[in-house]
Parts: sequence; C-alpha cells; structure tokens
Amino acid sequence: MISIIVPVYNAEKYLNRCISSLLNQTYYNLEIILVNDGLTDNSKKICENAAKNDSRIKLINSVNEGVSLARNKGLKEANGDYISFVDSDDYVEPDYVEKMLLALKSKKVDIVYCSAVVENINGVFIQREYEKNKLIKIQNYNWNSSEAHCVVRGALIPKWVVNGLEFDKKLFVGEDTYFFAQCLKKVKCVYCMKAPLYHYVIYDKSASHGNSIKKLVTEVYAWQKIVDLFNNNDSAKVACAMRCKRMLLENKKIKYLRIYILRT
Repeated sequence: MISIIVPVYNAEKYLNRCISSLLNQTYYNLEIILVNDGLTDNSKKICENAAKNDSRIKLINSVNEGVSLARNKGLKEANGDYISFVDSDDYVEPDYVEKMLLALKSKKVDIVYCSAVVENINGVFIQREYEKNKLIKIQNYNWNSSEAHCVVRGALIPKWVVNGLEFDKKLFVGEDTYFFAQCLKKVKCVYCMKAPLYHYVIYDKSASHGNSIKKLVTEVYAWQKIVDLFNNNDSAKVACAMRCKRMLLENKKIKYLRIYILRT
C-alpha cells in the first residue's frame, strides 16, 4: 500500500484537482491522508466530502500549525509500505504512483523521484526538472547536479526510511529539503526519473515566495543542517553557499539580511 500525505491549508481553488488526480491513479491500493491544517475556507468541506465518498481517504483535522507539523501528523497516521507527499495546490499524472513503484522495484533502489512540470497558475509551462534517467549511489550524490532532488514532492520513499524522522517545525523554507536529506542519509541508492509525472504549480503567495524575510532565511539554516548532516560534503557546501548568495542578491536592500546574515 502507498500512503500519500497531503497537507491542506485554504486551497479551495485547487484542492478538487489535486484530490481527483490521486483518486484516479492507475494504482489503486492507496491511502490518501488529507491533513486539515486549520482551514478557514471551503477546503474543509471539500476534504469531508471526498473522505465520505472514497474509503481510501483519511481526514485528519487540526489547528493551524504550519506545513511541517501537518506533514508530521500525516506520517504518524500513515500505514503504507511507501510514502509520497503531494501539495494540495499541485496535481499528478494518472500513472504517477504506478510508474514510480515499478521503477523502484525494477531498478532495485531505495528511493525513486520523478521530474516535475513547473507551470504557472494558468497552466502555462515554465520548465521541466530532469532531462534524463539516472541511478545515483548516495556516496556520489551531488547536490548541484541537474539530477539532484531537493524536495519531498514527487518522490516515493519506503516507510522504513521515514520511520523516526520528522519535519523541523522551526524551518519555514527548506524544511522539506532537510527532511529529504535525512532520508538520503539512510539509504544507499536512488533513481531519478525524467518522466514528468508531477505538476508543480507556482503561485505568487506560495510558501517559498510570500513569507517574511525572517522566514525565508530559514532556507539557509536548512542548508547549514544539510552540510553538517553530510559531514561537510563539498557539493552540500557549494549548494548552501549558492543559496546564500542568491538570497543576498535578491534582497540586498533589506536591513535584516545585511546586518544579521551578510556579515555572518
């Protein structure tokens, strides 16, 4: 069984599309865990109706505590042999689960992840993530390569890998990158699929673009944790440095960054 964890917070415009894409999977043996993160719009009703109409859906109601804690609650309730994460404003192809599970078994790897089609709110194509299939041994994992995966979306992870792991509630950006890094640390081999099975939709008010600068800066802290986790691995250090540089260049007029981050 595959457990798909979907944290939901005020996503009424896009939620039906997300849920439908999961219910219409060619692989049927699913547990779809919708975590109601203190909804204040019509999302709660959409979740309740979906759970009422399909026994594969499990609804967890909670107060608003953020995406990290919502995902953690989903993990605690997950009964599947494998875990996948899908964001409530994104959606997946009908064979998303089937193709990734097939790749994981046939390639005999621990984790598999697929390419995503990055698109805007109107469905206009922006880019595709991966251009080739690649089997990667963890000792050769390069955080700066074109096949490196730095998020939890679009991945299929065995339950034994995520056991004992949690998303860091102190991180507002990069929390999923650090979580995925902890998963990588526990395995030996992963497989990158060029098949674009996941649709990642960019919105103006998405978590990575609409937060205060103090929240955005936590991405740097997340990468510092990854550098430590991978024992000062050169590629992790370069990835951390590049993200610091990008953030400083994009926000160089902001006093907080200049005083507290740039000097450090």
